[in-house]
Amino acid sequence: MLCPACGHEQPEAFECASCGIVFAKHAEHQARLRGGQGPAVTGWRRPLGRTTRVVRSLAGLGALAIALLMYLNGSALRAFGPYVAMVLFGLAGLYLLVSFLERVTLGRLMVETLVLGLASAGLYVALPDVFSLRKPLYEGAIHEALPTEARTFLGVARGHIAGIGRFLDARDVPTAVEGEALIKAFEVHEGLVPGFERLPGKDQALMQGVYLRLRALDPLLQNLSQRLRREIPSGPAAWLPAVLAADVRGQLARAAADLDGVEADVARREALVETSRAPTH
Repeated sequence: MLCPACGHEQPEAFECASCGIVFAKHAEHQARLRGGQGPAVTGWRRPLGRTTRVVRSLAGLGALAIALLMYLNGSALRAFGPYVAMVLFGLAGLYLLVSFLERVTLGRLMVETLVLGLASAGLYVALPDVFSLRKPLYEGAIHEALPTEARTFLGVARGHIAGIGRFLDARDVPTAVEGEALIKAFEVHEGLVPGFERLPGKDQALMQGVYLRLRALDPLLQNLSQRLRREIPSGPAAWLPAVLAADVRGQLARAAADLDGVEADVARREALVETSRAPTH
């Protein structure tokens, strides 16, 4: 027998295996319509059955997959237009999945299919890399700026470490002028503190460990600076206890290792921003 609603062919049964209508109730409904209660619903307004639910669910999953690909390969985060496209595909996918239990009409299904098909085709032509996973995850914002202040602070921190190292290595300091130059090379208020305060919030959090490790040496270095002024022309290498010098050098080595890790993160962000600004073909 053929289902009067969807045309599915099947053996004699109580209800349709495809669209789920109960044949007896359908016949009663048609009889009422023929009795003058209204015309039968046909054409574009005809409700569809279970197969349509499966199709719409698959279409919803496909739309969500496109939105996810756009996020993972970074294409949606390069400009405002692709970002909006990603959001719309995500919303369309959620809409289709949430409403899959509804019995939609043929006209509604055709409109949904046409809109999603044209949008997907246009996106494929305009941004073919949307459908690729070859590019790295882009974790930045849509218009993230280069981490210039972070790069500047890295240079200041490395200069600070190098200045302390020169201070510890100085055995002969003939004049007070040379002594003051040694001290100024690692004076925190000359560069380290202002450089850290200029950092954006997220970069301050990134650099905080290095910054605090270097600032922890400040009281000791101030005492050593005062002693240097008294000991001239002898430098710290001549009178600083070896154990204390080794401890300071260990702290500097750990700070330098921390800086290497931080610099790798800054370099990765710089590369991602540069990639996001590169024109696509």
